[in-house]
Amino acid sequence: MIVSTSIILGIVRLCLIVMLLFYLNQRFVGSKDKDQSLLDFIVQHLVKYGSYIVIIVFIEVQLRIYDFFNTLFFLLLIACLEIFGLKRLLSPSKLVLSTKKKSYTILKDLEENKLGFKYFLPKFSREKKINLFWEIVIIILLILITISGRLFFLSHDSYSLSNIWNSDITTVIDFDSQHWFENSIAPIGELAIINFYGKITGLTSENALQSMGLVEAILIVLIIYWTISKVSKSRYVAPVVGSLCFALCFVILPVNIAYLQQHRSTFLALAIAIPLMVYYMDPKLLNFTRKRYFFFFLLSFISIGLIDLFVQTVIVFPFLIIGLVVSKIKYKIHNLLLLFAYVISITILYLIYNTACINYGYDFMLFLHSSLVSISTYTYLPYLYMPYESLIYYYQILSYVGLALSIIFIFIKKENINGAISFLLFLNFIIFVSTIENPWIDQDLIRQTLAIFLSIIVGVVVGLFFKPFEFITNKIKMVMPVFCVLLAAGMTYAAYYYQKDSFKNMKKPDDTPREVLNAYDLITNEYFPYSYAVVNDYSAQALSKNKHFFVNYEDFLNDYLKRDEVFFKHKKDKKFLKNNPEYVLPNSVLVFVYTRQNQYSNDLTANKKYTNNLIDLMKRLRHRGRKVRIFHQDKVFKIYEITNIPGESRLTDLIF
Repeated sequence: MIVSTSIILGIVRLCLIVMLLFYLNQRFVGSKDKDQSLLDFIVQHLVKYGSYIVIIVFIEVQLRIYDFFNTLFFLLLIACLEIFGLKRLLSPSKLVLSTKKKSYTILKDLEENKLGFKYFLPKFSREKKINLFWEIVIIILLILITISGRLFFLSHDSYSLSNIWNSDITTVIDFDSQHWFENSIAPIGELAIINFYGKITGLTSENALQSMGLVEAILIVLIIYWTISKVSKSRYVAPVVGSLCFALCFVILPVNIAYLQQHRSTFLALAIAIPLMVYYMDPKLLNFTRKRYFFFFLLSFISIGLIDLFVQTVIVFPFLIIGLVVSKIKYKIHNLLLLFAYVISITILYLIYNTACINYGYDFMLFLHSSLVSISTYTYLPYLYMPYESLIYYYQILSYVGLALSIIFIFIKKENINGAISFLLFLNFIIFVSTIENPWIDQDLIRQTLAIFLSIIVGVVVGLFFKPFEFITNKIKMVMPVFCVLLAAGMTYAAYYYQKDSFKNMKKPDDTPREVLNAYDLITNEYFPYSYAVVNDYSAQALSKNKHFFVNYEDFLNDYLKRDEVFFKHKKDKKFLKNNPEYVLPNSVLVFVYTRQNQYSNDLTANKKYTNNLIDLMKRLRHRGRKVRIFHQDKVFKIYEITNIPGESRLTDLIF
C-alpha cells in the first residue's frame, strides 16, 4: 500500500467541507462577498479561520478547556458574529422576527410547490456558472497533480517514524492533555492545526501528521495560483505555469526530495502570509472597513508568530517595508495601519513567549535563536539541473526582466501592477539575505521560502510577458480554460519525461516505517480503543498514546507467559483480579514480529533478533489453548493477534 486510504479520505473530506461552506456562503449568507470566486473564498477564509483556529486553540489550552467541540463552538460563534453582526445578536427579538419571516416564506413556497431543487441552487448568471465550472476543474486538476507529484517520491520518504516524527507526534497528541509549552518553548501553532485537522476530518493523530505535508503542498499550489492571478492580472496561463512549477519542477527548485512528505511550519505560515502580502498591496480585494481590515491583519500576524517566527520576522516585516515604498499613494494609510498592527502583534508575541520562558526557566534569547534556526530542516540538492548558485543567478535575471516589463507597463499602459513589482523586489531581497553568513539566518529555511517565491516569480513574469497580447486572449477567453487544462497535462508529462533520469538512481530509504504506520492505521480502524495492547519497539510507543496499551519486547518475552497463566487460572475470580491488576490481560494483544532483516539498519528492523523467541512464545500459547492468528502480514513483518477474551475487542464483533 503506497499511502493509507485514510489519508486520502481526510483530504477528500476537507475538500468537501470547503465546498459545503462555499455553497452555504453563496446561497444563504447575504454578504458583500457573495460574488467572489471559489479560489477567492478559499484563500480569504484560509487566512481568516486558519488564524482563528491557531489563536483559539492556544487560548483554550492555556485555560485547560481545549477539545474539538469547544473549538467548533467558538468558530461558529465568530461566524455568526460576522454574518449577523454584534447588534443583531444582542437584539434576539429582531433576529427571531427575521427568522420567523424567512420560515413563513419557505413554508408558503413549500405548500405552493415552489420549493423545488432549483430553490437550493445559488443564483448565478450563466457566465459565472461557466467560470465556476472551469475554476473547480482547474482546482481539482492542480490538487490531483500535486498529490501525484508528492506520492511519486513517497518511496524516498525519510521522515516517517524518524526522531523528528516521534517528537512531532508526541506534541500533536499532547494538545489533548492541555499542553502547549510543557514539552518545549517553541512556535508550535502548526502542530495545533494538525491536531484540529485530524479531529475535523476523522483522522488519527499520526495520519493527520503524515498527511499535513501533502495538505500544505496543496495549499501552497493554490495560493501560488491565486497570487499570480492577482498581481499579474493573468487569469489562467501564468497562474497554471507558476503553480505547476512548484508542484512538479523539482530539478529547478531548492527542495529536498527525501523530505517532501514532511510538514513544514514555514509553508503553513507562508500560506497565511502570502495572501496578506497581496491584500497589503491591494486592500480593495478584501472589501473590509478600515477597522475590520486592521483586526484581520492583527490576528493573522499573531497566528503567523505562533506558527513560525522565521516567517514573522525575516519574511513578513521586510515585505511590509518594500510594499510601503512600492504601493500606490492612495493605499499608504492602509499600509501604515497594517505596520501598526504588525508592531502590536510583535508586542503580544513577545509577552506570550517571554512569559513562557520565565515560567519554565528558559532563556529568551536562546528560544529566539532556536525559533529562527530550525534543526529539523535541511536542504540536500544533488538533483538540481545546474549548480544552485547558477540557478539562482538565472532566476535573478528573470526577475530583472519582470521589473523592466513592469516599469514599461506602468508608464505606457498606466496599469496597477505594483503588487508584481513588490514580489519581484522581494525575491531579490531574499536572494541577498541568502548570501549573508550569520548564525541567526537559517539558509535552509531561506531555500524553503525561495522554492515558493521563485515559482511565484516564474508565473508573474509569464503573465507580464503575455500582457501585450491581451487583446488576443480576450477574444478567445472562452477557450482559455480548455487550453490551460491541456497546458497542465503537457507540463505534467514534460516534468515526468525530463526529470525521470535525474531521480532513477536515487537511493530509496527503508519503507518499513511507512508500512508500520499503515498497519497501525488498519489496527485503529478495526479495534476498540483501550481494549487491546500492541507489542512493538520503543520507537513506536508514541503511536499508542491515548489509543491502546503498549508493551515493549523485553517485558513481553519476560513476563507475558506468567501473566497469561495467572490470568486464565483466576479469569472468573473478579476479586483476585481487582486486587492484582498486574495480571489482567487486554482483550487482545497484537504482536509485531519482524521476520526479515533488510539492507537498512534502524530501530524497527533491528528487532529481528527477537523473532525466534516471539514465534516460540506464540507456539507455547497455542499449546495452552490460546487463540493465536496472523492479523496482518507484510514483506518485513507479521502481526500476530492473541485473543484473550473473544468478541470484546474488534469493532465488528462489538457492533454485530
